[in-house]
Amino acid sequence: MVSGCDYIGAVGIDVVMTKDQQVVVFTPVIDNVASVVTLQNSTLEQVKSNDIITLRQFFESYRGRNIEIFINIIPFSDIVPTSENIKQINDLYWNYVERVVSIVSEFPDIKTYLYSINRRVITYLTQQKKNYKVGIYLSPDDASFLDVDFYLFSPDMLNMNILNQQMNLKKEIVLLMLNCEQTQQVFQFFQQSKMADDGKKTIFDGSFFLTNYPSIVHHVVAYETDTK
Repeated sequence: MVSGCDYIGAVGIDVVMTKDQQVVVFTPVIDNVASVVTLQNSTLEQVKSNDIITLRQFFESYRGRNIEIFINIIPFSDIVPTSENIKQINDLYWNYVERVVSIVSEFPDIKTYLYSINRRVITYLTQQKKNYKVGIYLSPDDASFLDVDFYLFSPDMLNMNILNQQMNLKKEIVLLMLNCEQTQQVFQFFQQSKMADDGKKTIFDGSFFLTNYPSIVHHVVAYETDTK
């Protein structure tokens, strides 16, 4: 929980859909594909003993709090699209997104950001859009463009011209810093950029920081600010 940490403005979670079509919260997922597959091929009852909670339970726990929620919708890990199963896959993803959106819509007072690395998920989120913002986790393996509300940049996707362009278009920027190495890479990127300091500061100050170590990032940001 984040109570007492006034520098934390949002909470980020990952979700998957179980075999019996229940949307559950699962974090972390980095380098843990096998666990995602296990959840996606199990019923909710089968995984309850692992302290897995549903997305609805998660939202209930944050009802009435002044906090924003970032939700990473994890795609199905063990489904390979073919010409024979493409309709089945499309229907499965549509149902998955519809269930997430339905739960989020029950809590209109909680500002919610939904994103994924999967383009099908993003397309369906946009088509069903209600009281949430839609974003995409940018990947070096997919350079195609989608017009969404916000973009999530990992360190290897950082480009100052693109960041500046999207901010000028009033898009929201999320900088991913899940571990100490990524945190160092992001700060080095800004330090070494040849962009004028005012421009860098505008981008830096206007971005979200999504991290597993908020205290460390908070202290680094405070140090960087104090030393300028």
